[in-house]
Formats: sequence, C-alpha cells, structure tokens
Amino acid sequence: MILPHFLIIGAQRCGTTSLFEYLARHPDVAPPSAKELHFFDSEYHKGDAWYRERFPSLRNGFITGEATPYYIFHPHTPTRVRDWNSKVKLIVLLRNPVDRAYSHYHHEVRLGTESLDFETALVALARNNARNSS
Repeated sequence: MILPHFLIIGAQRCGTTSLFEYLARHPDVAPPSAKELHFFDSEYHKGDAWYRERFPSLRNGFITGEATPYYIFHPHTPTRVRDWNSKVKLIVLLRNPVDRAYSHYHHEVRLGTESLDFETALVALARNNARNSS
C-alpha cells in the first residue's frame, strides 16, 4: 500500500514545479507518473485505487509525493487529505503577491494569452473584477 509522504501545494508561479523537480532528482525520492495528479480536487471521484496506481512501488528508504498547486484553493481538499492520510506532510509554497502576479503576467504573455502591457492588463483586470462584484 503506497501512501505519498508529501504533497506540495501553493499558488501558481510560486515554485511548486521547481521544488517538485528538485525533489524528484533526489536518489531516495520516487516521483509519481505526473507532477499534478489533482486527486484531492478534480479527480477524487476516480477513487483511491486510481490515485495509488500513479505512484511507483517503493523500496525501503524511498519516499514519494506529488505537487498539485490547486490543492491550496480547493474547498474540499483539507478534509479529503485529512480523511485519506492525516500523516502526510504538506509543503506550502507562497510568494510575494506582486512578484507572483508579475511572473504570472509574463507566463501568460509567453503562452500568447495576454497581449496587453502589464499596467494596462492590471487596469483591465481591476475593471473586470469591479464589474463582476456588483
């Protein structure tokens, strides 16, 4: 029975991918089949067996874990994790919100989903949020 030893959670652009990759390179860490398994948020309905199949068989001394940043935001994740494995270690990565927003902006520019300059994009976002909150 394989139970992950750790879950890496945190906001997008806070270093979850980097930390996961660094840990996966360690000789005593056996990573799962994919970084983001989304079990405790969108894939929970697939059940325990589906989740466990994503992890390798472990030899003594090895540990495993996964990184799904969205776990930090999903409303059911805390209860699901506690009920599933109350001993799992949570590694939470946070970042200065301004630096995180600027990094996210550049990420979207690289993907081609943002064409506005940073200041104009912030103004557009604020207007959109104000419209949606009224």
